Amino acid sequence: MSSWSIDPSGVEALLRSVQSEQESLNGALEQGDFQAIFTALASAGDFRGDVSTALNGLLEDQKRNLDSITSRVAAGANGVGFAVRACNQGNEEMAATVQTEMMHSATTGDFTFFEKMTQEGAQ
Repeated sequence: MSSWSIDPSGVEALLRSVQSEQESLNGALEQGDFQAIFTALASAGDFRGDVSTALNGLLEDQKRNLDSITSRVAAGANGVGFAVRACNQGNEEMAATVQTEMMHSATTGDFTFFEKMTQEGAQ
């Protein structure tokens, strides 16, 4: 670990900034917003058949994209935070494990590993 020079307070400030941006992104379009759009599309008298179906499909895709982006941001922030702690403790194996779990969480949205790490840290 001697080749790494990590500034914990700098990383913490960066992660706070990321969290703030993520909260803004999460608030941009929430589940209720998408539901309101879908309801409006379904009740729009002039939109029939293919147009309504295409718009619904587009919005569903964009919702999945937004969910994927927020999941990746959360995984990255969690991973960086825990990896920095592991590096500062000289635990290279844990830092590597955190990196692997960060990629898993980003891809699947499963944050079980980080939830357990948070619970263990609180004890």
